[in-house]
Amino acid sequence: AFLFASHRCPDIIVRDNRPELDAYYQSPSGYFYIHYDLSGIDAPDPFDGNNNNIPDYVEEVAIAADSSKQILIHTMNFIEPNKDSDQIYDIYIKNLSSNLWGSTQYEIGGGSFIKIRNNYNNMSDYCSDSSQLLWLTIGHEFFHAIQNAYRPNSSDSYIREMSSMWFENVFVQDCFDFLAFVDMSSNSLF
Repeated sequence: AFLFASHRCPDIIVRDNRPELDAYYQSPSGYFYIHYDLSGIDAPDPFDGNNNNIPDYVEEVAIAADSSKQILIHTMNFIEPNKDSDQIYDIYIKNLSSNLWGSTQYEIGGGSFIKIRNNYNNMSDYCSDSSQLLWLTIGHEFFHAIQNAYRPNSSDSYIREMSSMWFENVFVQDCFDFLAFVDMSSNSLF
């Protein structure tokens, strides 16, 4: 592993069990389940501006996931990631460690799932919009799931990270967090 693994998106070698959370919300397309806790340390901001009993953060995750799928699979024609037995792709919202933005975890049998943060406030010097950081993380991690469908258990983490960072800029064009890895004094890929 290289230095990038300690920041934002590590290559997951040890496979965690799927988190057990209180609730889930199915994305508008029906393709994703967004799992979250209703209270406690893992819970996202409970604000619900449209009063539908689903936190707005959870709804935004679902919209971002559907949007990344639309671009990657339907516009760019990448293949779909391998899914689990219910054929719905799972994203888990958690209170991740301070330097971890998200992770795509691969399972024996070819499936995978994504874990993302329960907030992205003040996470970047290059993009101050926490909503954009959420979107680019979802796009980045979902592209990893697609990469795994092409080459399961591949050890080409450098190429996977670089291409997922490329997709970040395609997906969220006004957020340049990838510049954090150009500075040689940071956890640089270069």
